[in-house]
Amino acid sequence: YVRRCRKSPTRVKELNQVQLLVIDEISMLGKSIIEKLDVVFRVIRKTPKPFGGIQVLFAGDFYQLPPVKDDWCFHSKVWDDLNLEIHNLSKPQRHKSDKPFFRMLMRIREGKPKKKDLIALQGKHIKYFQMTEEERSALPAVMLFPTNNNVDHYNQSRLDELEEKEFIYSATYSTKEAKKASRSVLGDNDVLVFKKGSQVMLTVNLDVTEGLVNGATGIVESCGPGYVHVRFVNGVSKLMEKYEYIIDEEQGIKAWQIPLRLAWAISIHKSQSATIDMVVIDLGNCFENGQAYVALSRCRSLDGIYLTDFNTKSIKVNGDVVDFFATPAPDGGV
Repeated sequence: YVRRCRKSPTRVKELNQVQLLVIDEISMLGKSIIEKLDVVFRVIRKTPKPFGGIQVLFAGDFYQLPPVKDDWCFHSKVWDDLNLEIHNLSKPQRHKSDKPFFRMLMRIREGKPKKKDLIALQGKHIKYFQMTEEERSALPAVMLFPTNNNVDHYNQSRLDELEEKEFIYSATYSTKEAKKASRSVLGDNDVLVFKKGSQVMLTVNLDVTEGLVNGATGIVESCGPGYVHVRFVNGVSKLMEKYEYIIDEEQGIKAWQIPLRLAWAISIHKSQSATIDMVVIDLGNCFENGQAYVALSRCRSLDGIYLTDFNTKSIKVNGDVVDFFATPAPDGGV
């Protein structure tokens, strides 16, 4: 990483001018990544100070999903070297219209649900199975599964049910190298397939004032070569064309793709940070700590939640996280 940065005078200049680095969803940033970032800033800025002496602001919740195939970043010596001031934000934003649900989520977050919480969740499971198949299919909801295999199977089966013409949208790239470099941005959206009637989710913040943000869902009203017309759940109708993703402006590395994905179902991991109006969740076999909490907390209200399966053992937390929050904050922290 240091060698790559040094090859670019512009990048070196940028890193030396940085005053504040903000990283969101810090729980998903592993120990190895925070240590690599620290080395890059120290070496490029020619100082032994942590992160090259810049100010850092991390936002997130370690009770949510952990980093994939990595250790918690707070286990790194870099975390200690930063001498971070901890601030616990307690005022609900997503759930401010349903305070009882928020309090229930806080108990589930810590792995301490009350009996009434479990009864309420079991009720959401029973309610789903009392619905007819037609009523379930008509729900403008996103299915949340613990695994990608279940997500892919469900989305493909729902797409196959639509007796409409299929349109394929392949990403385009500025250079041959851009395709590989774009994976961190496009993920598995290199090739998209939509039909009229497809349920989709926006994958970028397109227009915050209109509510067209990452996680907004809608139905494809029409589609054709190069465009997809979507009516979102909030009532906004939008003609979607290829969106420009700038991966490295200096190197001219860009990609273009429709900023949508099939969203009858998504994985719980991919749902983290998204706000979804209505969800149908499989809580029968959550394999990861914090997975159940992340899934349930995507929705603004308990009214928007249905459960296809529910197992109380899916509500679990990581012991290291419990210890982390039990440790007194450094001087000045809250």
